[in-house]
Amino acid sequence: MNEKRGLNWKKIGWWALGIFVALNTANLLIGMNGDRIVQWMANRQYQATTEAYREEAARIKALEMADTYGSTTPEGTLELLIAALEDGDLQLASKYYYVTQQQNSFEILQQSKNLKKLDTVIQKYVQSREGKWTCEDSQQCTLVFTQILEQDTVLNTVDGKSVVIPKGEKIDNVTRFELSSSTRLWKVKE
Repeated sequence: MNEKRGLNWKKIGWWALGIFVALNTANLLIGMNGDRIVQWMANRQYQATTEAYREEAARIKALEMADTYGSTTPEGTLELLIAALEDGDLQLASKYYYVTQQQNSFEILQQSKNLKKLDTVIQKYVQSREGKWTCEDSQQCTLVFTQILEQDTVLNTVDGKSVVIPKGEKIDNVTRFELSSSTRLWKVKE
């Protein structure tokens, strides 16, 4: 039983040499094909992004096709929105917004109602009837109007400060409308 204990330096040396050769060979191959590898990776990323975009576009198109709310004129959509708000039907009112904005619009309208500020939202749209319509093309129109505040209004600025705008103050507003190419109905797009 004469076992030698200790490291087999010869075996370790061969392993180290094998690893060294393998790493250098890999490095050489990558160096020679680096541009191709980078191009392949970029193409894969492009394909994945393109596919994700197509899927999202198809999802939105399906939502648009199923969306039957709105009018054949932007003015008609504005009137439908005002009527729904005056009836307190926030779910219906939110349907007059563009399909990707409906959920967020409903939440904002609900929050306005909870804060007892829904009347301010209604007044904004009622007063917008007096505004000026500008249609950039047959697909997009903008309504520019001045809103006269009927109560003190608190606005939060980007830097987190609150600003109180007093009752009676005039605020310039813009509301955009877009014609759905799928249903040919006008939608609020803010």
